[in-house]
Amino acid sequence: MATYMERNGRITAIVHIKPLPRTAKTFATAAEAERWANALEAEHRATRRAARPGARAIHPTTWYEIQRLPRLDPAASTVGIYFLFDGEECVYVGQSRQVHTRVREHRVRGKIRFTSYAWVPCQIGQLDELEKTYIDLLQPPANKMWTFERHRARYEKSTPSAAPEK
Repeated sequence: MATYMERNGRITAIVHIKPLPRTAKTFATAAEAERWANALEAEHRATRRAARPGARAIHPTTWYEIQRLPRLDPAASTVGIYFLFDGEECVYVGQSRQVHTRVREHRVRGKIRFTSYAWVPCQIGQLDELEKTYIDLLQPPANKMWTFERHRARYEKSTPSAAPEK
């Protein structure tokens, strides 16, 4: 709902729908202010509705959820999928048994330019499949050479297969 203030014969409309920033504009008439406020409120509500994730999954499944992951840098050892960000853009998705150590290696080598990172913990057996899923979802530019075929041998070694028939 908009707030209206009158000052010096002019009307100021203020629209604030959390978590979006407060927006204000001054008009000559109350009708103009009300039209503008109603249009802006509708736009803010549509933006908020589109940004709101549905039911939370065990792992983030949308760009919005991945973007909202906390950016951390503790020295803990973790298994998971990590996302390297350059500003707001996800530029690389990777997997590691020690995420923070691997991210430091990326920073030292300097082949991928990034300003922050986020990660999702998972089981070791899920690494290949989750990494592929996130790469397919986000299509980060630094992963352009990655294909599942390149990692097929490693994947097949880690997946128990049925005994051959005789």
